[in-house]
Amino acid sequence: MRIGIILDWMNPNIERAVHLLSERGVKLDLMHPEKQLISLSRVRVENDLYLLKSGSDLALSLGGALHALG
Repeated sequence: MRIGIILDWMNPNIERAVHLLSERGVKLDLMHPEKQLISLSRVRVENDLYLLKSGSDLALSLGGALHALG
């Protein structure tokens, strides 16, 4: 399983969850919209599940684009 986590910073709970999921074989894609250039026109669904852990405008836009793609 692949999980994409859209976040603005890593709090201790997220760090622990990432560690536990990785130990269980889950492939994680940590996405920081504020720190990386993401073209919404080129966004593709690449994970089985996306977890939105940021309420920033950029993160919400990315989440909306992924939602629109299904």
